[in-house]
Amino acid sequence: MRRGNPGIKIMNQVYQLQQEIQKFMLGQPTELPEQTKSELSVYYSLVVSSLSSLMQNIYPLSRKIIGEDWDDLMRHYQNNYPSKSAIYNRLAADFYKLLSEEDLAENFPNFLSDLARYEWTEVLIHNSPDLAASSKLTPVHKIEKFSYPVTQVIEYLKTTEDDIESLRQTDIEEESEIVFFYRDHESLKNRSFVLSNTTLFVIEAIGSGKGLEEIHQSFCAHFGLKIELSALEKLIGDLQEANILID
Repeated sequence: MRRGNPGIKIMNQVYQLQQEIQKFMLGQPTELPEQTKSELSVYYSLVVSSLSSLMQNIYPLSRKIIGEDWDDLMRHYQNNYPSKSAIYNRLAADFYKLLSEEDLAENFPNFLSDLARYEWTEVLIHNSPDLAASSKLTPVHKIEKFSYPVTQVIEYLKTTEDDIESLRQTDIEEESEIVFFYRDHESLKNRSFVLSNTTLFVIEAIGSGKGLEEIHQSFCAHFGLKIELSALEKLIGDLQEANILID
């Protein structure tokens, strides 16, 4: 009588056990023993508690708006957005995606996903390793485009005395905003700079290694404008003063 491969049999059993555990974590019916369910419940509570502490540190303003729904969101996030990285902080990377889910987004202000992405980008800049400059742009930077004026939202949230219910019910008009996040190479602190479309064009041109004359010509052609070279020089001077450009 031919016997099956015991190694394959064990692998199948492990796989089936993993599937049952996953069902339990997602709140689905499972054939796991009651003792195992009890032990997993304790483990799951510890995991969610640890996740919640991490997320509150990364998303303090988003947390302020979410309020009493926070714990439910943490469980939903834990179940549906498993980390793709072994780095602990990366557990928080997809939170803004969760907040953009249609069935959840309708319960919160329309800018909340943008706000969370802003807070996450600040963490990325803070934790970024030092990089060698490959152009005149400060090396540790990231450009993000938002659907809402998120920098104004942040200023409001930091200064308002409105209660949570007022915050949760405050939608704002859609208005795109481009933000340049960077680490100031002198102070080593996080900074951000709101960009117009014209300033973004110049920054991207500088980042690609173009010289002043070439940028001036392409700028005028792209926007259909005739500007003096001195206006472009002033903009570059402002970017240097903000430490977005380095010598």
